[in-house]
Amino acid sequence: MWDAVRSMHSEGLISLAAFASIFASLTSAGRPADALAAFGALAPHGIPQDTTALNYLHSALSH
Repeated sequence: MWDAVRSMHSEGLISLAAFASIFASLTSAGRPADALAAFGALAPHGIPQDTTALNYLHSALSH
């Protein structure tokens, strides 16, 4: 998965929506700690850790 994220980032295609999907996938797989780590990886990929991003993470963790 992270190879795909790096590739998307290098092509300028990574988005908050992609990370929202990552958050949801990781929490659905029973890996909430990895979803939190993915939130930490937003900034290095050029996506701000803002309220919207936090809301996506919270929503994924809540389901």
